[in-house]
Parts: sequence; structure tokens; C-alpha cells
Amino acid sequence: MLTATIGALVSVLSGTVAAPPLSEAIQRVDPVEYRVQMDVSIRTLGRKTLYMPFVKDGAYHQVDLTRIKELVSSIPFERHQSTWEHEVIDFAPFGSYAMIRRVGHESSDTGFRMTEYVTAYSAQVDEGALALLDWPDTWPLEAADTLRPQLYIESVDQRVVDVMNAWTAGKPKSVSPYYLGKELARQVVRFYQPSGGEVVKGEKGLITSIRVNGALAAIETKRGPMNDVVCLYVAACRAAGLPARPVIGIGAGSRDAEVISWAEYFVPTAGWVSVDFRRLYRSPGSMDDINRRWPGFASDDHLNERIALAYFFYAPVIHRADSKPAEPLLWAWSAVPVGRGGRREPLQTLKIEVDHAPKRGGSEP
Repeated sequence: MLTATIGALVSVLSGTVAAPPLSEAIQRVDPVEYRVQMDVSIRTLGRKTLYMPFVKDGAYHQVDLTRIKELVSSIPFERHQSTWEHEVIDFAPFGSYAMIRRVGHESSDTGFRMTEYVTAYSAQVDEGALALLDWPDTWPLEAADTLRPQLYIESVDQRVVDVMNAWTAGKPKSVSPYYLGKELARQVVRFYQPSGGEVVKGEKGLITSIRVNGALAAIETKRGPMNDVVCLYVAACRAAGLPARPVIGIGAGSRDAEVISWAEYFVPTAGWVSVDFRRLYRSPGSMDDINRRWPGFASDDHLNERIALAYFFYAPVIHRADSKPAEPLLWAWSAVPVGRGGRREPLQTLKIEVDHAPKRGGSEP
């Protein structure tokens, strides 16, 4: 049986890191530094390569690359101690990945520890300044790469295009990019009702996969996991010509860390605007006036309680966008492990632990 277990230990290290601005209109504030530790155990992996998402420098987080040599090591509970080799590689437009291989002893059990030191920021946004920024003739490469469809983000499907046109009266570019992103968020909240958790859990409460069906499923059912809200929103933005991406990460703002997702869309010359649908759904009445500030949208003093891990629900570096893995959980193998008789056995489990809730940058313990 293929089994993967992650224990992610998230601890606050410091709140004194400088917060460089994204632009004059978007400021990164209140930095919090984390140590993210993931213990991974996989059966039947053998010598296959494992791709772990590794976002080195996101819009609202940065990985300390001076500690990159500490990224992968053996873990204490590994039955047969192995050495590991790892390399951080870039796959445009898919981002960065830690390519991890076993060196030495080979058995059916695989275990290693992956550690990242991450600084997360909150956001202060000048909405008036963002609203004045018009559509560009061309997008920068970072943004242009996010206009393509991807697994679960079926942005070129006619059903997604039709929904987007219905929400914008067929004229998405009649408003500024900032207001388009805001209007599409409002329409998604009105259209779709989230239900259930964002992950599937098995025995002992361990996560076996991320609950995600995609944008098309959200259109068809209008109800389901919060991850599908993010997929639908990102797909609608892309269908309208607005660069957007899902962000999958860890919510560390409470005692029990969670695997969650949110969205970001790009405003030209300014940068990425964060959209937290969890908070938008808690106060839908606040969205009646598009000119007012919405909780969880753009300016977000809770953003430093979220740690970005990936921009894909399943590592796409070796995976076609037109076929879905049975159990998405961020990473991917260079060859899918199989069980006895050639059967795929995609059972995985994920456990996340957090030391304590993060503190605001500069605050006393």
C-alpha cells in the first residue's frame, strides 16, 4: 500500500524582518517568520523522484534561501537511514520544486524531513490608487504565465467563459483590472455555496487528500469545497483576461494548522492582490458596496497567518492538464508508484501541527 504521511511543524521564530513593498499601492507589513517542517513517509516510492512544491519568493512570503542546504534530511523514525539529494529547480511557468531522490539504501519505506524558513507578510493596499490602473498592452511574464488553463482551472472551457460573460455583461474590460477582480469575487460568492471541509480525512483524523473538483464542477453543482470557489474565481479571472492564480498553503492563525487555499490576481504595475474567500463568505453583506473595503480582500491584516506552499493542487511538472490524479496532495512522482499486480494505490495521509498562533511583527511574546 502506498502511504504518504506529512507532519508539518510550524513555529514562529521572529517578527523583526523588514517588509519590502510590492509597489506604492501595495505594501507588505507585519512580517512573521516561520519554520515549516514536513516529515514525509512514502511506501513503494523506491528510487523514483518526488517533486515537492517550493515557492521561493511569493507576493506575500519569502523563503530564506541562505538555509537551502538544510531543506531535506533524514528523519528520526526512518527504519533504514538513507541519505538524500535534492535540487531546487524552476519549471516555467509552473514555479519552483524541490526535486528529491533517495541515495543509498533502498526499501519499500521512504522517509525524509523537509524544512523551510519562511517570512509571511500582511497587506495594506491603497484601493483608490489600484482602481486607477488601466489594462496594459502586455502583461509581465510572471502574470502572463498565469493566464493559461491548468488542472482544475478550466478557464478556456466555454461554460466558464459563458458564466464570466454573464457576470460582466460580456464586457469584462469595461472596468479597471482591480474592480474586475473585485466584481468577480462578489459574483462567485453569490453563485456558489461552500460546504464541507477542504480536505478528506481517514483514520485517526489524518488527511488523505485535498478536496478539489475544479471550476467546471463548481459551475455544475454550485456547492462543494471551498477549494472549488478558488478554482472558479481564478478560472473566471483568466477567462476575462485577468491574470490570477490559486494559492495552496497552511493556515497558521489558530492552534490547529490547516491546509487551505486562497486566490491572488494581478493588477498591472502594482502586483498581486490577495483574496481570502473564507472571510468574504463570513460577511457577504459587506460586499454590497464595491467601493468600500471588504474583509479579506486586498488589505488583509491576517495574511501573515497564511503560509504559501504551492500555486497548484498537484505538481504539474510531469502531469498533463487534461487528466486528473486520483488523490491530489501538492506533490507528484516522476513515475506513479503502483501496488501489487500493477494496481495504483493512491492512499496518502497528511498531518499538520502548529506550535502556537503567530504573533504580529514586532510584538512581544
